[in-house]
Amino acid sequence: MGGVGAIAPITKEMFTTLYAVQRQLSVLPQFAGVSARDYRRFRSGARTSQRHSAQQILDGQLLWSFARLSAPKREKICQGAEVDAAEVLKTLRQLEKAWRVF
Repeated sequence: MGGVGAIAPITKEMFTTLYAVQRQLSVLPQFAGVSARDYRRFRSGARTSQRHSAQQILDGQLLWSFARLSAPKREKICQGAEVDAAEVLKTLRQLEKAWRVF
């Protein structure tokens, strides 16, 4: 299972940029071949719910995996998300700096 590491307000522009990247990253195979989207899907009892998925939550762990990708892979992700790789990295660094207070 997972947990909450931090809840922090961010600008709409930051959210839009990071959410677009998260959507692209979530379809890539992750640990043990499970997609991030399936791994993080809300489950209630024996049922899996599409309706209650966390649509306005950013997954910091998943987003930081972007920084560990090779430059060509980052560019491919950013092409699909229609964002700039340098801007994504800058935004992640800004958030990291803000979270260091905690």
